[in-house]
Amino acid sequence: MKIKLDIREDKHGRQVLHFPFMTLSDIHLGTKYARTKRLCQFLSHASVDELHLIGDIIDGEAMVKKDVAHWGEYHPQVVAYFIRMAAQGADVYYEPGNHEGYMPERFDIGKEGRPLVLSGALDRSIDLAPLSDIFGIKAQPEGLHVDPLGRRMMLIHGHQMDKDIVKSTKHQKLVYRLGSQTYEQMAEKDLEREERGEPLIGYKRKRQFKKIYQWVTGMDKRIAAMAVEQGVDGVIYGHTHIFDFNDVATGTKDQKTRKLIMNDGSCAEHINALVHDEEGHYAVLEFHHDYMIVHEPDGPLEGERVDFENGAFAFMGEPHQWIEDEALDEAKHVLRIAEWLYPSRAQQEAHEAGRAELPSL
Repeated sequence: MKIKLDIREDKHGRQVLHFPFMTLSDIHLGTKYARTKRLCQFLSHASVDELHLIGDIIDGEAMVKKDVAHWGEYHPQVVAYFIRMAAQGADVYYEPGNHEGYMPERFDIGKEGRPLVLSGALDRSIDLAPLSDIFGIKAQPEGLHVDPLGRRMMLIHGHQMDKDIVKSTKHQKLVYRLGSQTYEQMAEKDLEREERGEPLIGYKRKRQFKKIYQWVTGMDKRIAAMAVEQGVDGVIYGHTHIFDFNDVATGTKDQKTRKLIMNDGSCAEHINALVHDEEGHYAVLEFHHDYMIVHEPDGPLEGERVDFENGAFAFMGEPHQWIEDEALDEAKHVLRIAEWLYPSRAQQEAHEAGRAELPSL
């Protein structure tokens, strides 16, 4: 294993696994498929210097299609961890995905000092810039990270490539809708299998399908071409729910260049986090409640397993401790903003019938 797993003590004397850099994506808060309890366990034992939340953190598109948003008890705790990290000095960034705005036109992307505005259902929009001041999380359309080897890495959700693969906006919406329906059906079955202690068959099938989709559409080559246009050495993205590492050749026949293209997986099926250590070695962590698997670009296909039962990493297996603090209150306010942006189908129908007002801030 090339990556150094750095165990430190936090200010409370607790052991934590520290990384200079981490990305998380595709948590899908607001749905019952979000693995928030396990994510809280992971976050309670981790610390970072720089964290990027690269899209689909809150699933606004699912919320507006359901009779009621699903806010599990651990959903606000997940958001509170991000707020605590920022309060403790970490640089925390949020780059929105398609489930927070459905299509790119729902965003007034903040270029040249313009504020980032997020639009939800019923043409309601909110300026995200004040949230950066209040909660310490910086909202931006895309991010940039310079790793210890000097590589300039662009951070995006990845749905930006969809318009190049599926040209029609109408067809993009159809693809998203069919994809969401298929995902929900597989996720429902996987939840049942997980409760019985059985493998996640739906996740494996989706991984196989999306690997084929990426190969057919040439998605990594398109992203590498974008990296050339943006003048960066590589791109880190989410969106597909499939972690991956690729060193992609792009350019003309006479002038080839290589770009590092990495996907951080998701937090919807397994808890995946893309990280690097002080020397710039990248890995994707696949976190389970009693062990984790470390996947590296040049490592074995199945990754390397780290057990929590005893030894140096035993602290990682300790359950999340419920925390009541100011960060949790702020996190609950973030979820109220999400309900305001994405009222449930029942709330919309009641409003249209004149029986109730839509949620207010």
